[in-house]
Amino acid sequence: NRFDRQRLHRADSVDRFDQHALALSLRLIKLVQTALERFDQKRNNQRHQHRIADHHKRELHTVKKQERDEHHEAEEFQHGEEEISRKKSAELVIHLGDCCSDLESVRGSFPEKAFLGVRGNCDFFRTEDYPEFRTVTLEGHTFFMSHGHLYGVKGVSSFDTLAYTAVSKGAQTALFGHTHKSLYKTVGGVTLFNPGSLEEPRDLKGPSYGMITIENGKCVFEIINDLKL
Repeated sequence: NRFDRQRLHRADSVDRFDQHALALSLRLIKLVQTALERFDQKRNNQRHQHRIADHHKRELHTVKKQERDEHHEAEEFQHGEEEISRKKSAELVIHLGDCCSDLESVRGSFPEKAFLGVRGNCDFFRTEDYPEFRTVTLEGHTFFMSHGHLYGVKGVSSFDTLAYTAVSKGAQTALFGHTHKSLYKTVGGVTLFNPGSLEEPRDLKGPSYGMITIENGKCVFEIINDLKL
């Protein structure tokens, strides 16, 4: 009997020890869970704050970019208006695409002049006033006008497509833009004339525009690039 009592006493001690160990284990697990939950909450809060900060940065960048673009467009319009004012004898102003709104803005300042334009790859509206190309005959000379992006003028191949299209339209001259590089050359018997860019020239010639003078049916082409903008 004494042996049995001792064995029962030891079993009861082991059982109390197991219960105490289990309680400690449960408390430890709860403490670990609480710590992990607090860590996750803190990490989520940090991520949320970072997302808010990134959103504010993107909004600020967008606002600043819009302000720069609007300022840039205003400067380009101002330069174009100044050059048109200097050329008082010019009867026709031609815009070869991209930011055709500039032409609309300047049109009202010169009611004595005629204006023609074509739509560029950055003009996303469609209107009869700004087609993708047009053919005009002035004093017996026919001009094919296009922004140029549809004819591979930026490619390394050649200007054959543009020249061929001009010929198919019965034109002796193709006027185009798109490259921001002034050009005056003959391809396949067609005169190719690119006036360059006033605000964003991409060659070493600097800001430029073009002048065409027609006298006795003959065209004189000139690229104006001695500008102080």
